[in-house]
Amino acid sequence: MKNKRHVSLVLGTIFCLTALCACADTQPRAQISPSVAAEYTSATAGEEEIACVSPADGSEVALLNDTVRDYFANYCEGYSKKWPNPGDAYKNNPVVLEWKAEGAACFTVYLAADPAFRTAEKYVTANNTLSVGNLLPGTRYYWQVRAVGADGERRSDVFTFRTEDAPRLLDIEGVSNTRDLGGKIGEGGKRVAYGKLYRSALLDNVTQEGIYALKRLGVKTDLDLRAGGEVGAGVSSPLGTDINYIHIPGAAYTYPDLGFNDPANREQFRQEMEAIVDPDNYPVLFHCSVGRDRTGTLAIVIYALLGVSEEEIIKDYELSFLSASGTQDGSDANTMVNSCKMVIGYLYGFGGATLQEGAENFLLYLGIGRQQIEDFQQMMLV
Repeated sequence: MKNKRHVSLVLGTIFCLTALCACADTQPRAQISPSVAAEYTSATAGEEEIACVSPADGSEVALLNDTVRDYFANYCEGYSKKWPNPGDAYKNNPVVLEWKAEGAACFTVYLAADPAFRTAEKYVTANNTLSVGNLLPGTRYYWQVRAVGADGERRSDVFTFRTEDAPRLLDIEGVSNTRDLGGKIGEGGKRVAYGKLYRSALLDNVTQEGIYALKRLGVKTDLDLRAGGEVGAGVSSPLGTDINYIHIPGAAYTYPDLGFNDPANREQFRQEMEAIVDPDNYPVLFHCSVGRDRTGTLAIVIYALLGVSEEEIIKDYELSFLSASGTQDGSDANTMVNSCKMVIGYLYGFGGATLQEGAENFLLYLGIGRQQIEDFQQMMLV
């Protein structure tokens, strides 16, 4: 009997040490696999309960930080001037998962936006907390913890939380002024789909963690709107050789020599829109240098085409002034909002009763086909 207890103790110690080695110095990254849905249910339940600490099971989680919440709640043109040196203040808060599990050495956390965990991401960590960023707003998430210790494996109940309905302002290490175009209310009360179009400043300083985050978001195409003479433009994507890299020098507003009212720039803008309406390119990240002017001009037209209101377009445009890149040249927010309005006025000039109709007529004038426009709208509005 003593020998059996001794063997059991030794085996338990070895098991625990193995688990610790597996988790040691491990960055808790998401691992996405078709087998995750089956894997997360494979652990046997242990006697010791794994308890949810936070977020409280079934609760709603805030995503907006205090600065951005103030910005959206009290917005009027030029309101970003309240924060003259904001850095990158626009980013959503991550969700911090915390649980309690006695005697465990290693944890695997499964997180999914569906109760069957078909879309689950898997994180491995030695800690009993996990910070997860860039989640979808207005979405119910499901999570479960599998704990490994000397007494074997056990799993928790499935816990849930819901993210608040808010803009999806992304945290991408090494990239400023990054956000998902999704979430706005467009034509017929439909929402612009999340996870299809992203915008940002230049990618040249993106870190490996930033690349990983963008790959996790599914980015397939890097649409670079910088001019050929700008450092890094027109060569390749910093995100890797597996990314579809499209380089088209972009137009900015309706400025002389720069805007898409200039015939030469209009052709470039047509090429931009051809890339945007091509479903084979999706998901797309488009960017210029600071992510405000050429990027903002393209975003204005996209939102107009989808039926987003002028007020929401302008509010989203000025959000760039809560980023480090969007404020780096010292441009005045009110002046630049007027540039945004110039684009809106230009689109109205193509006729139609609404901004959306003006944008459609503008694209038809450029040579984008009616069916391409309708297919794009159908893909982007849910």
